[in-house]
Amino acid sequence: MSTLLNLICESRVYTSPVTTLVLENIVHNRYLPLVVKDFDDHWIIEFLTLYGYCVQKSSFIVLESSKFIIVTPKIVRDIIRYKELLLPLNCQSLTERNDYIILLLRFVLRDNAFTKLFGVPLVPVNCIYFSAFGIQHYYLALPSDLQFFPTIGFDVLITEELPDDIKSIFESDNFQSANKIKKLDLDSFNCLFRHELSHAPIRNWDPDTTTTFLNRRWLENLWKRISQFVTQDLKLLRNYPLIPIITTTTNNYYHIYDLIPIKNELPILRFPKRKDGIMNVLKKLGVLFTEEFRIDTMKKFIWDWNLLMIIKAIEKSRYINKTSMNSLFQPICNKEKDQLREYIVTNLSEIYQKDQFIDENIKDILCQLPIWPTYSADGSYIAAYCGWLVPHGLPYFQANLLSSKTNHINYKKPDEKNLLKILNVVESNYTQYLFSIFKNLDFVRPDDPDYLEFIKEFLRLPTLLHPSWLCEYRFIPNNTKTELRFARELYDDRILLFTTVFAGSDVLIAPKLRCGWLSNVLVSLGFNDKVDDEIFIRLAFEIENLYNLPSPLIYSIMLEY
Repeated sequence: MSTLLNLICESRVYTSPVTTLVLENIVHNRYLPLVVKDFDDHWIIEFLTLYGYCVQKSSFIVLESSKFIIVTPKIVRDIIRYKELLLPLNCQSLTERNDYIILLLRFVLRDNAFTKLFGVPLVPVNCIYFSAFGIQHYYLALPSDLQFFPTIGFDVLITEELPDDIKSIFESDNFQSANKIKKLDLDSFNCLFRHELSHAPIRNWDPDTTTTFLNRRWLENLWKRISQFVTQDLKLLRNYPLIPIITTTTNNYYHIYDLIPIKNELPILRFPKRKDGIMNVLKKLGVLFTEEFRIDTMKKFIWDWNLLMIIKAIEKSRYINKTSMNSLFQPICNKEKDQLREYIVTNLSEIYQKDQFIDENIKDILCQLPIWPTYSADGSYIAAYCGWLVPHGLPYFQANLLSSKTNHINYKKPDEKNLLKILNVVESNYTQYLFSIFKNLDFVRPDDPDYLEFIKEFLRLPTLLHPSWLCEYRFIPNNTKTELRFARELYDDRILLFTTVFAGSDVLIAPKLRCGWLSNVLVSLGFNDKVDDEIFIRLAFEIENLYNLPSPLIYSIMLEY
């Protein structure tokens, strides 16, 4: 006898006065036989004799109410109420037992007394123990539902394929409300899982286990089943660990799992078909991973692996952790930021099509990701919305190294610049950028190769872009790279007169700045690239000083000019 039956037998169960009167009448008149009136019901005689009653067939006697008690649905209900169900010897298997219960149900339900079944042990469940109407909830379910509740399912699930007449009764609202019968739904799963699963995560879950029901096959079948309850919210099951996540992946691609509750709010991505380097980055950002599941219901909790979902997962992690994007990225090293940025740039076509983002929120999230390296001395990274681009055609140069921080983004590839443009990152004001350098020339070393590269690129720009105040600054390195001079103070070392007169001096221009187009631009700023009357007079004093030197070279120069 089941625990439930023991509980009922040991407790004082309420019995209505009418039921008590009928039972007392039957017991008091036990010498009066019970009579089965209809021939088709003679089968019930054997059943009632199991409970110690004398039963006769009405076809052999003349009915007199004072000598016989006619067997009615009510009498049968009252005889077996709160008692263990006794069945003929040929009905010992579960199938035979439930077939016989169906016969009894047809009899006791003839009067449609749906509210009079409390305590009647005729619920066709999947066990042989006491299963009476009204003492607990029972659930109309599929045979396959038994796998989900190995502990309690056999006691409470009605999985028999009921005949149409009994099925229509069991599915009626009046019958269900009177006898605690209901169809299995998500609310039922929630109630029954209390006997099967804890609310705590299951660590080191083995999806291939055979020692417990909780394996991969069980989990997949469960999700397929609950996906059929489309009108109910899966949050009803939010406390149970039904989502597998990958906690570790070994070198041979073997996964170690945990099972976590549905109420987990951290983003979960499907494990990519090929392991990607940014997975470790995403893990540090709080993103979880699971293996491939092709069940639509799980899409609410598990997102596909693509760039759109990756970006949304990062934002969801930030939101759930109630932190800023910069704080979220604190555990991420610069190399990992580069990996994430390169992945976004490489797969940009997944989210940016026909000159617009496929999701209007993605642009805002991308602007907040601190994945862009700057030209700062400390190698800091910033978000796109904080940054600037160096004006087109110019390299980055910072004159004052005492101010080592800058928000100018040091993008590495043209595709990265394209993404920055899409994110509306603008170039610094051209004039202000130049002025920030020229006003700090006192901090510039003339032999700095970065500065020389900056000057070369700057001078290559069209002269229309050269500010009018440019000629007022000593910004051109001399040939010895010891000073910055005005353009008008420097001479072209390709002119023999200049190299002779100023031999060993520091007024010749740095060789890298006197070629081609650069030379023409410098001339517009006063650079001396040829000998004319004015320059010759200017050099006369130098020539006079050199004339007294016994040099055939000087003599030949004088003859030439």
